[in-house]
Amino acid sequence: MNDLGISAELQAFLRQHKWHNAQIVALKTDASQRQYYRLSQNERSVILMDARRSAVGETKRFQRIASHLFAQDLSAPQIYGADHDLRALLVEDLGDDLLSGFWAKGAQSAYPIYQKAVDMLLAVQASDPPAFLAQPDAQDLAVMITPAFEFYKGSERVEADQSALLAALTDLLAAALQSAPVLALRDCHAENLLYLPARRGAACVGILDFQDAFQSHPAYDLMSLLQDVRRDIPASMEAGLIAYFVAQAGLDARAFQRAYAVLGVQRNLRILGVSRGWPCKKTKQIIWCICPGSGAISNAIYALRVCKGLRL
Repeated sequence: MNDLGISAELQAFLRQHKWHNAQIVALKTDASQRQYYRLSQNERSVILMDARRSAVGETKRFQRIASHLFAQDLSAPQIYGADHDLRALLVEDLGDDLLSGFWAKGAQSAYPIYQKAVDMLLAVQASDPPAFLAQPDAQDLAVMITPAFEFYKGSERVEADQSALLAALTDLLAAALQSAPVLALRDCHAENLLYLPARRGAACVGILDFQDAFQSHPAYDLMSLLQDVRRDIPASMEAGLIAYFVAQAGLDARAFQRAYAVLGVQRNLRILGVSRGWPCKKTKQIIWCICPGSGAISNAIYALRVCKGLRL
């Protein structure tokens, strides 16, 4: 275990839960401050979440949100052990069948799995969100994009437009966010969702990485899933799944589309900024080479320019 950097404190945590003799493998992470390990013994496996580099309270939020999802018969990982002071969890191993893997055969193969993910989102939103979750308003959401300006710090053009862009985005968000808030998983994309074919209904899609969830518009998670900067989803697939979601949820299509577009601006401009810390062969060019999600980001910028006539 020490070869993988498992601290004495984590080893004691594993000993307490009788996993200290397990075989252990470090798992690949996606721009996360957390480290994950798969522990295997006696034909069983669990996942160790090491969140010591993350914010205080993150593991407790994960457990509370997981409990809410369990109550809806959804497939969040079961919690087998927790030490919130250490910021460590032992959780159910949901496997490796990520939705991202279905893109190997193209959009036609991915579409039915994504529709199951949309059904999962509908189930998530069918009940009231937990009251302890934050509910950021339009201004809060707009301010979240400020890392994008830091990315191009020193550019007179960008600095001159910063105030105007934030004001425009705040106005657009305020106008769009009129629906009752729902639980938004927030990081809802193909690397955080798994296909579990042995489970029925909405439970056939496993949910990971939801500790940063908040209350927001019903469009937020669907937008996060379909405007994924890691891949360019065909416009026809995106439109079809939006129409399916709107019909199943009984929402006003025009109002939903507006909120979906404006939230896409907010989320993708934020990703532009926070992606500074992601591994990349280039530096400032990352916004346009974000493997291959430049479409999502450029569409976000274009949408804001059309809506407010800003010089972007």
